[in-house]
Amino acid sequence: MIKVTVVVPAHNSGEAILVGLEALRRQSLPDHEYEVIYVNDGSTDDTGTILEKHTAGLHNFRVLHIPNSGWPGKPRNLGIEEARGEFIYFVDDDDWIEPESLERLYNKAVANDSDIVVPKMVGHGRSAPRETTSYPLDAGHVVTHPILLGSMSVLKLFRRSFLLENHLRFAEEKVRLEDDMFMLRAHLAARRVSVLHDYTCYHSVRNEGFGNISFSKLDPFEYFPSVGMVFDIIDQHLAPGTVRDSFIARWYHVKMLNQLDERILRHERGYYLDIYRVILDLVNTRIPPHIDSHLPANLRVRSAVLRSGDPDLMLKLAAWEANTNHQPRIESIGWRDGSLHVAISSDLARFAKDGTADPVRFLHRDGRILWDLPSSLLAVPGVAEARDVTDLLETVKMRPFVRYRDVGGDLFVPKSYALAWRPLGHNAQGEQTFALRVDGQARIDPLTTNHGAPISGIWDVFVLVEAFGWGKTRRLGDNRNKMVDAQVRPAFLGPHGVFVNPYWTKPYSNLSLTVDSGSLNTLRGAAREIEEATVTGTPHGVAVSLPLEVAPLAAPVSLLACLTDENKQTVRIPALLTDAHPPASPRLDFTVPAHVLNGRGPCRLSVEYFGRGGDLGLSLAPDRTPGSWYLTR
Repeated sequence: MIKVTVVVPAHNSGEAILVGLEALRRQSLPDHEYEVIYVNDGSTDDTGTILEKHTAGLHNFRVLHIPNSGWPGKPRNLGIEEARGEFIYFVDDDDWIEPESLERLYNKAVANDSDIVVPKMVGHGRSAPRETTSYPLDAGHVVTHPILLGSMSVLKLFRRSFLLENHLRFAEEKVRLEDDMFMLRAHLAARRVSVLHDYTCYHSVRNEGFGNISFSKLDPFEYFPSVGMVFDIIDQHLAPGTVRDSFIARWYHVKMLNQLDERILRHERGYYLDIYRVILDLVNTRIPPHIDSHLPANLRVRSAVLRSGDPDLMLKLAAWEANTNHQPRIESIGWRDGSLHVAISSDLARFAKDGTADPVRFLHRDGRILWDLPSSLLAVPGVAEARDVTDLLETVKMRPFVRYRDVGGDLFVPKSYALAWRPLGHNAQGEQTFALRVDGQARIDPLTTNHGAPISGIWDVFVLVEAFGWGKTRRLGDNRNKMVDAQVRPAFLGPHGVFVNPYWTKPYSNLSLTVDSGSLNTLRGAAREIEEATVTGTPHGVAVSLPLEVAPLAAPVSLLACLTDENKQTVRIPALLTDAHPPASPRLDFTVPAHVLNGRGPCRLSVEYFGRGGDLGLSLAPDRTPGSWYLTR
């Protein structure tokens, strides 16, 4: 039985297509349980020849050749018709999947009787859905779980009988947002949708050499009529009411109002006016004013300005709102109970080209909190009401996360946060203004961060702050309290030898962690208090006790102390790292047998831990008194 058919449209991919092809060959499913159908869409280069050559002899790979259709819809539809698998997985020709992707997706679908399974994705040079696949979902539906709308590409697993029974096909003519249209119909028809959240299945790659339409300049006369077609699907499948309104608001937000952000300040005026007028026409015919209540505050204001019909006022709002971001700062950092706790504060601000920041200003008036806007914008009907953010305070979020540097993939970490209002000066009308600050605490537990499992490798630390429609991700670390550097310490975690090293990147000085990888050379910086070390002669040899500034230990840690003499001969001696009473640092203790030191000169001191070594930057050297030794740098 064929469990999964992978359908891959291909056009002028060249040899770059081999990355994805090799990934498909390496799947953990047995060859007889999956098949791959490449549909060569009239390539004018050697893509077809390359596919034929590299799939020759592979019984579960097929290459179909069709005249160029100009769009991925026809190749995908042909793949649906030709598929023999119980499920169909759509993959793009410039992307690749992980070895266990098909097996895990299939098992997820069968276990939950799912019509659709959403894979965890990472982007390379392009964005990929993050919120949708951050948490498990076994039996969802887009109406009850609108977070599914955050992933509208068709790069998912579908039950083939579900596609056939619901006559789900792609538009074959040149039409924008064909993925949105297909996925919206599919989501509304599905009985059950699952999310595979704990394994990165799909790598989405930006490869402009493939001529991907996603990166071409937006044609407003082509693009926005497609948004209208999405609204048609919503009207056909959802009854009037709050759910339908929220769906309309989602596409109004993402596909229309987002096109009127600060980017319009860089457009040539004629092009900007085309975009503005086509959007305004669609708003006037399809989006009644009450839909605005489903928008975040900044987009409620943007919608009110749009509805005024004055394109120059929209430019003024875009300039006022431009470069709104948050400015995170690490206030403190330290290990507690096996987790790295990072205290973060972040101010909502507008950033100038020179890097200076001006806080986004708010007013407190009659028990309400209002976005402080220029009088010219407040004169626009609806803006004064739309700028009220009082009821949206509970939607402000701080979301710290770590990202795997090698292949991407984000993991949110536990956090807590609270809002604070910082008084500023008075505005032009003499009213007291305030800035919004979010104060939070992130907790990074390397042993459980990966949905209860450990992480390894290099991880960069980010924080996402969402407030009133602004949502931006920033790296953590380049802005920090001057006391923080002294608080950063490596850690030995768990019973299986996990070594974690928090550090500041170069040249940007951001916070990253190496987890269970690399050397222990960072311990050189932990051996700072050499004057607190003791070297004592005993009847059995020389006892060394060296303080190391590492995180508090849950239990003593066994290492090897390594002494390397001038002849490059190394002796390894059992050592024990044990906690001391705070604020004293843990101490590394070991005893060098007398016979080891007899006749030796200075020995370089390093340590080994589960096969990894680290130079402490110290030497054990003989003193002038026979039998006496001391530590030196």
